[in-house]
Amino acid sequence: MSAQTLQQIYFIIKSYVDQKKQHPDYVDFYALYDIDQAKNVNELKPDIRRVRKLFHPDQIGYIDKNFHDIYNEIINKNKELFEMENNERKKQEYDGFLNYKKKSNNDSINNNQFAQDADIIKDFNYIQSAIETMIIKYGFYQAYESFCRMLRGDFSGITRENSARERMRNMGVENINQIVINLNKSANIFDNVMDLFLTVMNKNNIEERANDFYSSCDKINREDKNNYNVLFDLIKDKCFNINSTASAFLDKKYSQTVGTSAEFSSKDLIFLMYAKVHKFRNGNNDMSFSRLKRFESENNFDYLISNYCQVVNSMNETYSQSY
Repeated sequence: MSAQTLQQIYFIIKSYVDQKKQHPDYVDFYALYDIDQAKNVNELKPDIRRVRKLFHPDQIGYIDKNFHDIYNEIINKNKELFEMENNERKKQEYDGFLNYKKKSNNDSINNNQFAQDADIIKDFNYIQSAIETMIIKYGFYQAYESFCRMLRGDFSGITRENSARERMRNMGVENINQIVINLNKSANIFDNVMDLFLTVMNKNNIEERANDFYSSCDKINREDKNNYNVLFDLIKDKCFNINSTASAFLDKKYSQTVGTSAEFSSKDLIFLMYAKVHKFRNGNNDMSFSRLKRFESENNFDYLISNYCQVVNSMNETYSQSY
């Protein structure tokens, strides 16, 4: 690899990290890779080819080890960009979502001075820290339930570790709710809560545990040649039939290290499916957390599982086309 190419990769890594700080809920691929958003899907091909060459798994040996995690993270994020190649619908969905998020962020900055308010930023960081601590201690679903109860004034589910409960009480229910609402004033508050959780799930230790489930699903889907029926049945068995065989496929870390890591509960997996579908909704509000949750009951989780399996299948198809 030439020194110029390596310098370009490091510059993009820095830009990606800057974007995560400014708007952790989305990636602006056009700004990141200096691509003209006005290009059509055919005109994007040279740009996408350039990105594939810059961020290919085989090149990680040229990258400083300190940047390996972020390099791999960018490779994973690029799948969303690659979906737009030869797919006008995907590009329109992404462009609509990107324009919407950029407008929302600008409104938040201009009208509420959210980004400039040091006290709010400090409180926002405290909220993220509390969520992170609860996920590690209780699991994904219980952390979510405890956070939602807190928004209604019940702090009993917030862990005392890292002074999380004390900080939340000092912050106050009204202030916490306002911070969540300001994430996107035009969105449903439950979608804002999910976006908040997704920012925390980008943290290495949390992302690693979530990927114990996500990567297992990817593997099952690929081995079944993109027929998600096997994955669908395994998830259904794990969530509702307490099938130990399904656990061995969907939570291998727990199965291989029983006693050293907490097992995913059925509700943890349900939450993780909601998170994945919500994250990859690409402007389709029907796939947002708040819309999907309307179907929540033991008899209607088929709808969630089916949409989750479709997302997994779509991501694998994109990956296989990219390499």
